[in-house]
Formats: sequence, structure tokens, C-alpha cells
Amino acid sequence: MTGQHLGQAEYMAPEYITGFILDARTDIYALGILIFELLTGQPPFVGSTPAIIGKHLHSPPFPPSDLSMHNVPAWLDALVLRMLQKDPADRPQTIMEVVEVFAANQQ
Repeated sequence: MTGQHLGQAEYMAPEYITGFILDARTDIYALGILIFELLTGQPPFVGSTPAIIGKHLHSPPFPPSDLSMHNVPAWLDALVLRMLQKDPADRPQTIMEVVEVFAANQQ
């Protein structure tokens, strides 16, 4: 139906919720959520659907290192938090920027 959102609230970017233009940065937000979940065992925002939607729009996530049982490097914390910025202009603009951060931090 027109005006309906598809998908789970846990993985929705703010611009998807509010009906703004979607682009690659929307996917970067979703990838940030997946990386957060891989590091912590849960998505950054949990609760009822309305609560999750509100958090996507208004609440910053905790750094993954605050919730992880593993040692999360500072660069990865920073990258994930940048990927989860509310404003798409504040996120990495392309997936290659994300890949470059990973490549620069391989040991």
C-alpha cells in the first residue's frame, strides 16, 4: 500500500522513517546497524516498534564497545557511530569510505 513502510524498525534509517530521499547512505546506516549487532549481539535500539522508531530519529546509539563482551577497537567504534549518524550528510558518503577505514586498520 502507498505510504506503508516495509521491514523491521530495528533496521530503518531516519530518512526512511520520515520519508526523505533514500540513497546509498541509507544502506550505510543499515550496514552500521548490522555491524553493531555483530559486535554486541543486539541492534543499537531495542524496545517496542514506536520506541525504536523514536530512538532512530532522536537518540544517539551507545558505542558498541559499551555493550560488547569483546574488545572493540576505537577506530571501529568511531566508524560504526559515524555510520549511524541521523543526518546522512554526517555518514560516510560511499561504501568505499567504509571499506577504506577497514583496510587502513587491518593488522
